[in-house]
Amino acid sequence: EDLPALLEEPTLRFRGKTILAEVIGELRIPEAVHGLVARLRDDVRDVRRAAAAALGRINDDEALEGLLESIGDNDGHVRKAVVAALGALGRKEAFEPLLARLREEKYTDVAEEAVRALAAMDREKLAEVSGSLEERARGVYEAFERGELNPGGATDEPADELWK
Repeated sequence: EDLPALLEEPTLRFRGKTILAEVIGELRIPEAVHGLVARLRDDVRDVRRAAAAALGRINDDEALEGLLESIGDNDGHVRKAVVAALGALGRKEAFEPLLARLREEKYTDVAEEAVRALAAMDREKLAEVSGSLEERARGVYEAFERGELNPGGATDEPADELWK
């Protein structure tokens, strides 16, 4: 019960915040959602990533809203964590924002994660809209359908380089 309050502790350093967010996510503490959403705006990338992952484990309207607000984070690693968290929530409200993210994403691993999340939410709808995707996004979708996606999405190369 003290863990959510620790998210607001100003003396807690970034490693402590990261570990705390991970523990809260593992325990799925809904009372911590507000603090985790606040951590999505932290200066440190790893804190934002851990907060996103934790929110993906807590199916809550505020978690969904916070993740949707962070889907355009300036760091690709954070965007990937947010997209994965939205996929974990599986809420249909996230389909269109994820589709928009897929359309503009420049990193392959984030685009792949977006396709996985979209397919988990509504594979039929994704198939329907796939024809309207730009060439790069459609390429990721088609690779997914062929089972060719990198299982961990472990590349940070810009999509332009990979889709040439």
